[in-house]
Amino acid sequence: MTGDWPKALTYGPFQLIFVDIANAKGTHEGIAYGPADVIAATAVGGLLVLDDFESGLLFQGKPDTRWRYWMHHPQLITCEVLTTPTTAMLLATRMY
Repeated sequence: MTGDWPKALTYGPFQLIFVDIANAKGTHEGIAYGPADVIAATAVGGLLVLDDFESGLLFQGKPDTRWRYWMHHPQLITCEVLTTPTTAMLLATRMY
């Protein structure tokens, strides 16, 4: 398979997706594909792994919108795993 990453989503649903593309993690307005597409391509019970986040613990109650999106998405149960004292990865399971 060749092409841009959104093409791969058409082969889902997937049990595991490692999200390492800024558009797929962000909540940027006006992008053609983004987090909702990644979640839709994840099977119920599937796992999403997202890296390169600043730890939500550092935001003192005001985490960035990307972190909040993944931590509080109604279809996901998400936890933060510290990878350094200031950075984290998120692990999310799609519930429905």
